[in-house]
Amino acid sequence: MPAKRKRPQKTGASTSANDEKVAEDPICKCNICFEEPFFLTVQCANGHLFCSKCYQQHRECRTTESWKSCPVCRVPLPPQPIRNLLAESILGSRPATCDYEDAGCTADITRGGKAEHVKRCEFGTTECPQQGCTWSGRVSALVEHTALCEFRSVPCTNRGCNESVPRGQLAEHISGECRFRLVELGILQLPQRANV
Repeated sequence: MPAKRKRPQKTGASTSANDEKVAEDPICKCNICFEEPFFLTVQCANGHLFCSKCYQQHRECRTTESWKSCPVCRVPLPPQPIRNLLAESILGSRPATCDYEDAGCTADITRGGKAEHVKRCEFGTTECPQQGCTWSGRVSALVEHTALCEFRSVPCTNRGCNESVPRGQLAEHISGECRFRLVELGILQLPQRANV
């Protein structure tokens, strides 16, 4: 019985060399814009790749059904694109740089994980989610800002009051409009219920 051949082990060097070949391979490029598709990768019935955006634009700009065909092999393009999950997987695992690289981000990310990373990148910019607040700054400063934001809703500290008010109006609420505010009566302070 002949000895079994062992498959060569993949090393980091050969994997990165393969990645470079994939990047240069025209098979992984859109057949309309000739760029690597970044999000959804779709194909014609014969497997020619397109960006989903190019695919839709190509179908919509054609006035007759006969022109709604693959620009490579001329097979009709279906109205609903056919996703190419293998191409999406290959392209999604490729390295990418963060949109905030110029601001200092050095995270190792993939194209498939880029959108999620950019949303949470500490070097990215964001706006305060509180209605009425105009603060904007780095994502890493948002927690500190939120703790002090005058527009953030905070609970009233008067015993029995369950209202929440914007932080900037809390002092006014506690001492004035709160139905459970403390009223000075000589030396004692007693809770007073405002007449409703």
